[in-house]
Amino acid sequence: MSLMIDLVEEAYQQGVLLFSKEGKLGFKLKGDVFPAELKSKVLSHKEELIAFLEQGGTSAKPQIATITPNERPEVLPLGYAQQRIWFVNEFGGGSDAYNMVSAYEVVGQFDVTRAERALNE
Repeated sequence: MSLMIDLVEEAYQQGVLLFSKEGKLGFKLKGDVFPAELKSKVLSHKEELIAFLEQGGTSAKPQIATITPNERPEVLPLGYAQQRIWFVNEFGGGSDAYNMVSAYEVVGQFDVTRAERALNE
């Protein structure tokens, strides 16, 4: 198994994407040439590669990222662009330059209370 993983990764690093389709080994090249040494390795392990790729194998251990919540302060600091907009608004007398005007058509029942709460919170 480890040999197949190494071979698939080596091929990828050399610009060759190996895949299996309908029990046959296929490849796509990023460049123009399939390196000769790599080609002989692939041919000598062809059946094993097909079996490995048919199982969906690309790595030994799937890398699953864990998302963990962070502690955040009640008031978050402004980014530089937000600080600039605040400054222009405070000391420039207010401007409509950063307002984005848009209208939406609501189909069906519209709950005004929920909409106000969504916009105000």
